[in-house]
Amino acid sequence: MDGVDLAGFTYGSGTDGTDNNEYNARIAEHADDPALNPAIVVIQGGLDEASSLSVPTINAVSATLEAATEAWPAARIVVIGPAALYPENQSLLE
Repeated sequence: MDGVDLAGFTYGSGTDGTDNNEYNARIAEHADDPALNPAIVVIQGGLDEASSLSVPTINAVSATLEAATEAWPAARIVVIGPAALYPENQSLLE
């Protein structure tokens, strides 16, 4: 329902990442909509963040999941890791 190209946990899309489309910002945008009462919230990580286990990325993932749980406490939160075609998929296993 709310997919945005090039957005992620830490990158907000656009040419320089400043389009305010980070997952956490998009959750905040929809959290107060009384018409939105999802049973499932799916969050998929992107390839750009797959190789970055930095503290800011880990904190952004945690904050995003906390925000989704707070916004929709009855919803099941599903997190999917990045999907890549071969041969890129091998680098995700390392």
